[in-house]
Amino acid sequence: MKREPKDEAPGSGDSGVGPVGGRTHPKDAQGLGEAFAGKSAETRQRIFSAAVKVFTSYPYSAASIRMIGDEAGVRHPLVLHYFGSKLALFEEVAKYLEDRVLDSGPPFLKNLRNLSSDEGFDRFLDDIINHGFKRTESYRAIMLNMGEARSLEKALPGLNRMTDVREKAQKMVGGRALGGAPPLETEMFLLVFILSLSHFVGAADFHRMALGIESEEDYRSWVHETFRFLFRPVLKVLSRNRPTSALQETPQAIDEENSAHLPHPTGPADRDDEKAREKAGNGQAGNGGGKSEETRKRIIRAARKVFSRHPYNAASIRMIGQAGNFDFTKIHHFYPTKEHLFEAVAKDLFEEFTRAAEEWRVGLTGLDVNEIFALYLKRALDYIFKNPEAIGLLMHNIPQYARFRHVVGFDYIARFHARMLYTIKAFMPPDSPEQTVRLWLYTIITMVYTFAGSPDYLSNLMGVPTDSDFYRRRIYETLVFVFMPSFFLFTNQIENG
Repeated sequence: MKREPKDEAPGSGDSGVGPVGGRTHPKDAQGLGEAFAGKSAETRQRIFSAAVKVFTSYPYSAASIRMIGDEAGVRHPLVLHYFGSKLALFEEVAKYLEDRVLDSGPPFLKNLRNLSSDEGFDRFLDDIINHGFKRTESYRAIMLNMGEARSLEKALPGLNRMTDVREKAQKMVGGRALGGAPPLETEMFLLVFILSLSHFVGAADFHRMALGIESEEDYRSWVHETFRFLFRPVLKVLSRNRPTSALQETPQAIDEENSAHLPHPTGPADRDDEKAREKAGNGQAGNGGGKSEETRKRIIRAARKVFSRHPYNAASIRMIGQAGNFDFTKIHHFYPTKEHLFEAVAKDLFEEFTRAAEEWRVGLTGLDVNEIFALYLKRALDYIFKNPEAIGLLMHNIPQYARFRHVVGFDYIARFHARMLYTIKAFMPPDSPEQTVRLWLYTIITMVYTFAGSPDYLSNLMGVPTDSDFYRRRIYETLVFVFMPSFFLFTNQIENG
């Protein structure tokens, strides 16, 4: 009986055996080998293309070899035959995406030597943003996996490719346009630049929703306008070749009370308090309605922990039960679906965060606008590092907004992000231009979330210890250096030009 050809790995069939079991002629065997080799290469490429689609649509922890096999139309063991493991395949996809960003001749490179003029810089920005929107999958993969370094036992090797991208970009920009600029400040500028581009290109659906922008064309115009306003002033600072020029102009006279708000690692006392709260939450509850309410609180506490460390589609009800040390089937009594529980967690986390943001304004009335900026930023970073759950949930799920926009909790995330604009805008000078303040605040809020919500990944990218005061101070210095020049501009402390 004639067998139908199957999509098998080389060596898995009857090598040297014809369709009916007889031995083939050597010339026929050679022809079959060449045909199979061609088919093998074609199959491998089909699997690789499917892997690119899956890894740029799902976080690493939510993607699977079976999903890639289904997308490629092959059995999933064949995926492992060609690539060995999910991790090895992710690394190969990451290398491909890196090459897509830094291909042989990106159009924006031709304008690197003209960055000293506003016109040259605007052309550079237009080209690099347009280049990014043509390669959205590369930036989407960065956004999908930025928080994964915290939730996976081993850092994904593919994520380290962003270090290569940053270093190559620093060589290109620093060597061609900012050769005399201090290396550390050039690195600060490029890091925020690349992260901003990753956000606004790789998570465009979320940011369009949070900004209330309807059309894609209007959104891209907003991105162009934002980059011009934010990065042109700091580039001028760099082009002066003066070390720490922007940092020297920031407030230095901060009293001891306010200095206490500098970000710092969680100390032993903080960790003991956290353990005590967790122990209390896992204790025996009272009777009747009190017991029911205590069980619900335990579920929320465990769910906060899981949803802040894993993307929505990688988290599970069973994981939440394990995190809270209780039978996961109890969850369904209070929350019929994971979607209902996610909504409750998002609401709980962001209401708590909003209340805290109101407290950061205490004692700021009457201070100089620069001191307000510096102290509010320090207090925000301090709170976020001590209370990372809200920002962890945000960073894990921002890039998946398009896929899960029907989930009420995701809509809550976008509305919270937009709401923070109005909370912080109250501290801006009343005569500041509305649109300018809005885009400036939106971007610095996004960067605060990013640096504080993905510390393992970004500290590795920066080459500094993760859980350290040094990392927190470097974040503060980076944000001040990059955002202060444009802040001076719209608060009329310097002239444009």
